[in-house]
Amino acid sequence: MLPSGTLSTTTTNNDDKRLPEISLFSPPFPKRHYPLVDELAHTNVPGCEHEKRYQDVELILVAGIDVFSTVNIQHLESLNDLVARITGVVVRERIPDRLLEQADEVVVVDVTPETLEERLRDGKTYAPEKIRSIAATLLSAP
Repeated sequence: MLPSGTLSTTTTNNDDKRLPEISLFSPPFPKRHYPLVDELAHTNVPGCEHEKRYQDVELILVAGIDVFSTVNIQHLESLNDLVARITGVVVRERIPDRLLEQADEVVVVDVTPETLEERLRDGKTYAPEKIRSIAATLLSAP
């Protein structure tokens, strides 16, 4: 049985990096717990069962296990054109809107631009080498 609050992961090698991904072939997560699966729109590394993390979560849901997850609003398929028009960035990692439509509950959490800038500066959101270009694009006024 897995420890409370965790899903089993497998480590996959990709470009000389060891990356953790959800292991769908591990013992099942106890049904009395709700796993948190971060970054629902994440693209799994090559060699995983599914291309996208949301597809892993769909399989967990089919098994009768409820899941908490996180996703940034720009990753919703229906908002892709709007996000691109406002930011000039085409988001590649997207999830189908049906995932939100099927959810029992959706909680929107937002932070101020200042908090986001602070998180960027502190390296809490992206790798340091990406921060300058992301900040210039995503934090600019339309």
